[in-house]
Amino acid sequence: MAEKDKQEQGDGEEAKPRAKSSQSLWPLMVGLLVGVPLVCYLMINFLVLPKLIAAVGAPASAATSPQSGNATPAGKHEAPNKEQTVDFGKIMVNVAGSGDARYLRVNLVLASNNPEIKEIIKTNDVALRDSIITVLSSQSLANLEASDGRDSARRALLARINGILGGEVVSRIYFTEFVIQ
Repeated sequence: MAEKDKQEQGDGEEAKPRAKSSQSLWPLMVGLLVGVPLVCYLMINFLVLPKLIAAVGAPASAATSPQSGNATPAGKHEAPNKEQTVDFGKIMVNVAGSGDARYLRVNLVLASNNPEIKEIIKTNDVALRDSIITVLSSQSLANLEASDGRDSARRALLARINGILGGEVVSRIYFTEFVIQ
């Protein structure tokens, strides 16, 4: 019996230090939970990303200071095939199938990598306006109000415009205004 009491006291004494050591592990656990992600974040931002950016060839100033809004370093010129845009202006057409009761008004901006896009658009202005009016007036109200209505109209316009210009001159069409009434 005396041996059992000694063993129980021995077990009790061992249990107390374990409880005390588990309480002292809390700061260590919290430190690990906060410290490991912080160290990973810092390593990625200051060690890995600069090496990746250098390998890709992007300027380091564009990646390290996105607040500046200017991706080109001072003293360097823009790339020669930067996207050029031309504001084509407002166009208003009757919507197909509406009995001339509904109309669509859009403002188009054409984008191209061709530096001479402004002259090309100006030279072909009449043909482009006619084809844009034809494409937009053939769109039904249901088609325009569908979830991909603007995108399908944009694709149709892009195909028609590039067909008139004789190749892939215009790369994108932006709607800066799109009103159905």
